Amino acid sequence: MFRLYTTLLILLLSISYTAAQEMNCEADSALLTTDFIVSPTPYVNDTLGEGIVEPACINTAYFQRFIVKAPSVFIAGGFPVTVSSFRIDSVTNLPDGLTYSCSTEDCVVLADSLACIFLSGTPTSVNEAGDYELVIALTVSVGSFGFPVLYPDSTLAPGTYVL
Repeated sequence: MFRLYTTLLILLLSISYTAAQEMNCEADSALLTTDFIVSPTPYVNDTLGEGIVEPACINTAYFQRFIVKAPSVFIAGGFPVTVSSFRIDSVTNLPDGLTYSCSTEDCVVLADSLACIFLSGTPTSVNEAGDYELVIALTVSVGSFGFPVLYPDSTLAPGTYVL
């Protein structure tokens, strides 16, 4: 009986360790010097951005990590605006069975810092096979004001995230 409990304990610890490793946000600080807000960059007709490389399959576990960079200055309407933070509000058009989570508390990314968005789960058989165009909804905080931004966006970052 002791062996059974010990084996179960070791199994549970190894599963939780593996899950923690998978959800690790290893954000590359070199991204702080780029113009991109989210990496991987959106896919644009074989010319720019890699988009989502790993396909999702029905009834198969899936994991994707996005790195979010919150710049301290954001160009809005052609004018530079000082930013205090970005908040990740949602990832829309996810197939049934997939969810998103953030590496930061309340999904807030402070200016001049990096964080991650994780897509994970198992797409269910309720989903129709095909392309799901994902959009990341953000709120950019400027002082006490916040304004919504969708990513990708035709002016900010053209392209698509197709899963």
